[in-house]
Amino acid sequence: MSEEKQGLSERDLRFNFRSGTPALFLVETFGEWTRRRYDRIQNGQIWNDWLSQIGLPTVSGQVSQEELEKMRDLRRAIYGVAQARVKNLPPLPTDVRAINQYAEHPVPVTQLQADGRTRLVPETVTQNQVLALIARDAVELFSGQYAERIRECESHICPVIFVDRSRRGDRHWCSTNCGARHATARYRQRQQNQEDPG
Repeated sequence: MSEEKQGLSERDLRFNFRSGTPALFLVETFGEWTRRRYDRIQNGQIWNDWLSQIGLPTVSGQVSQEELEKMRDLRRAIYGVAQARVKNLPPLPTDVRAINQYAEHPVPVTQLQADGRTRLVPETVTQNQVLALIARDAVELFSGQYAERIRECESHICPVIFVDRSRRGDRHWCSTNCGARHATARYRQRQQNQEDPG
């Protein structure tokens, strides 16, 4: 479906990186899982641009629709397990299996260049290798030290799932913007209640 048919704006399609880890960054590329449903990654060029923005190797050559469907399959599985964690429910076996299957693939081997400051990425990187990097990040997230800190933003208009890496572990919002919007809404509600007590 085209952007025009969905009525999507440039802001809708802009990438946000609020969730704290590559696996959940991937989940963020699908717009509003619980409301409007649209894909910010609509072709291979956008996919590679997103990979570059989060510091992962880009896929060599042209990315096929079949390869994009693999990305979407992994994204759905990560979202499913993350939602289960947020709701304190067991994940679907199909979601766990999908993540594990993508994690089985070899990952691209990067090396340190002679200057000791920059990395050398292999000349050829496949979609399966890139998805393996993201799947392994998901495995680490769901089984690691921050597994109990996977949260859903408490803003009623924001469906972002994030990992809370703060020292106190008491974040309620995926970003300061969401927190500020919530505080502003509460302030306006108090003002309204004071002006119209009953």
